[in-house]
Amino acid sequence: AVGVAGGPEKCRYVVEELGFDACIDHHDPDLPNLLARACPKGIDVYFEGDSITRRCGALDYPEFLAHWNRSFHGWNAGNFGWGGDRTENILWRLASGELDGVNPKVIVLLAGTNNVGKEPGDEAKVKDVTQGLQAIVDACRKKAPAATIVLVAILPRNDNPAVVPTLARINANLAKMAEG
Repeated sequence: AVGVAGGPEKCRYVVEELGFDACIDHHDPDLPNLLARACPKGIDVYFEGDSITRRCGALDYPEFLAHWNRSFHGWNAGNFGWGGDRTENILWRLASGELDGVNPKVIVLLAGTNNVGKEPGDEAKVKDVTQGLQAIVDACRKKAPAATIVLVAILPRNDNPAVVPTLARINANLAKMAEG
């Protein structure tokens, strides 16, 4: 397994403590070449998102990792989810070269929950989160024009059920995005 982290110390942790075979520093200006060397068969299914995405292929969540391995073994899948990320963090990573030269067949995007927060949002928040997700989709289309993009709805949460109507409004906008 190849990990991606921000900085040499975090990369050391990923390899030495979490047991990954290698780790790529996403701050390194040579990121596309590092990815090509670490993943010589390429990445066919590219997962992008926040901590929900990250947990799917993370060694620190063994039951999720077991499911990841059963589900995606042999698919050349790469998980680029980061804990706590908001849409602007994902956009920064994409602008900084994370997807450059990867050319996946499929991009799975699950993000936006951290922009929503723990309190119900007004229409301005719904619009902001929707626009952030649209910007990520646009960036992915630009960097990987042949990829099929799977835009996953923001999942329901149990930290505050009052947020569910906000999620529903954002998800309705995401459904329109997927249709057009």
